[in-house]
Amino acid sequence: MREHLPSPTKDDPHRQLDWIFQDKISLYANKDTRRNYSTALTFYKRFLKHTHNYNPLLKKDPRFYLKREWDAFALHKVKQWMDATNTMGAEGYLTSHSITGIISALRQTMEHAYEHSYIKKPVINVIGPASVRETTSRTAYSTEEYERIFKIVGPLIQFSKGLLQPYIPTGLGCDPRARTSSTGLRDGKPIGVGWDCWMTTKDELGLVPQDDNLRWYFENKMNSVPLPATRENLIHQDFFRAAKRNYEGLRKLYRKWGLSSTMNTEVIMPLVVELIAETGLNVESLLSLKRDCFKEKHPLTGLPYLEYTKPRSRGRKELHLSLFDSCRNQIGLKQGQSRVISNSIKTILKLTERLVPEAAENDRKYLFLSQRKLRTSEGKPGRVERVSLRIAHNWLEKIVRSHDLRGDDGMPLVFNLSRFRPTKITEMVSQGYDFFDVMAIAGHASINTTLSYIDKLRWAGDFQRNIQKALSNIKENKQQYEQRPLPIAITRTAHPNDFIFKGPVCHCKNPYDPPEVIRKQSTYHQGDACSYWNMCLQCDNVLITEMNLPKLMAFRHEIDRSLTNLSEIPVVGELYKKMRMILDAVLTPDEVFSRVSLDWAAEVARTTEFEVLDTFISRSTVNK
Repeated sequence: MREHLPSPTKDDPHRQLDWIFQDKISLYANKDTRRNYSTALTFYKRFLKHTHNYNPLLKKDPRFYLKREWDAFALHKVKQWMDATNTMGAEGYLTSHSITGIISALRQTMEHAYEHSYIKKPVINVIGPASVRETTSRTAYSTEEYERIFKIVGPLIQFSKGLLQPYIPTGLGCDPRARTSSTGLRDGKPIGVGWDCWMTTKDELGLVPQDDNLRWYFENKMNSVPLPATRENLIHQDFFRAAKRNYEGLRKLYRKWGLSSTMNTEVIMPLVVELIAETGLNVESLLSLKRDCFKEKHPLTGLPYLEYTKPRSRGRKELHLSLFDSCRNQIGLKQGQSRVISNSIKTILKLTERLVPEAAENDRKYLFLSQRKLRTSEGKPGRVERVSLRIAHNWLEKIVRSHDLRGDDGMPLVFNLSRFRPTKITEMVSQGYDFFDVMAIAGHASINTTLSYIDKLRWAGDFQRNIQKALSNIKENKQQYEQRPLPIAITRTAHPNDFIFKGPVCHCKNPYDPPEVIRKQSTYHQGDACSYWNMCLQCDNVLITEMNLPKLMAFRHEIDRSLTNLSEIPVVGELYKKMRMILDAVLTPDEVFSRVSLDWAAEVARTTEFEVLDTFISRSTVNK
């Protein structure tokens, strides 16, 4: 049978907090584990001393009630304080292991409280500082790690793109087939004829191959085409042999000249890395892109978009590339990110175009194709196939080994494609992208999924603070109304302090005192009653009572129905999403209203029509 929580007092305001931690501690015999929970309790009390749980009421009355203070964002509030104050250093918890242990103990204690019904809803988890290597496998790259990656991959990308440029003959060298051993000088360096020519380096540390004669043969006898060493090209075997003797192989010689005889993973994988870094797509979605994935004009918007599949989120999806250019920090750039992405895709299409006929029928439709290594023993080109996770993984590991690529911890970097997705989201949020643009670009069907990403990436602060501010305001206004109920005004002359005012979905304490964003509208005149109903839920004057609940539920239903055709309302749809999130918070059982009230409202809402959805939205405030 569940025990009753002790009531906190003014002399002992943390009685419930102490009790729940002690109840959790009693489950363990290990001294270190028990000590970790005690440390977490001390840490949490320090957090309360500094922040009062971001609750003005707790500042006035320090009695801590679990049911009131441990809401869904209880752990996030702690994380928010830690990030804002650099707690690891300021509070003496010097290692990430210490913080990880504290966060874990707090989370498990809150889960314990929920499991035993001491609090009404589960607490959303947060990710603390990484303390073990495994946590980096799907976390964002740091700025330094990202720069190290592209210091290596950047030149590889440029090499791949350079293959689309026509080869410009140099006119160097002479026919290496001439049977003479005579030598001469050029710029003071020895130069000879034949296939094997060497010259002294400037620092005179030794001889290096001199490839002018190979250039001559390539330009005059091979028509400047980087042919592979296959059976049908045996006529050029002397050229191939000289490349192997002097340059460790044909591939390195061609690469020195900015050429490649095959479109293998060395050519294609740098472009895979570039595109996933640009788009933030899931790895599975990226590697499943079709050759016709890029569309120049959407049938509704006329803007470019990317068509992709995401099996875990309703299959086929569209990524509208104009969203990448929506951030205010993008303004003024000569070339928007959307154009960068479309150019990347066009480059890949051109490079792999000649591979399509050689690929298996099931692979021909995919964007990323590559040719396997030349089978020297068989003397024929390797098989063409789509780039798979295995192929990508092998190439990425090779890059780490060959370039000794290191992470911030000094260990070999965990270099995988999955980490580019959280990195992209981190970048977008830090650059000031709208939350709902981030959600659309990420292709998340659930708002909570995007919140989870942002929370893990330590960028949830502003957004969740806004939601919490709106929710706290709604609760406070409801509490004030319950303490002093007022009648509904029926005339324009009604005084705000004596009446409340009825709106389409909720009530208003004072429509003559709109928020600043409304006052700045060109259509607003001082003294007029506010008519921007789309701002109600975010306004300080909003008042929601039980009688508003059926209409709010009907409104949410209409929003959901409209959002199924989001492409038809791309601008207004973003506002609908914001309204939907606040409605979700308000209509969560026991957040503002009891489950009984919400169940009643849901029943009434079934027969309630919401007829003002179209007029509810004022386009002049859509982007506010």
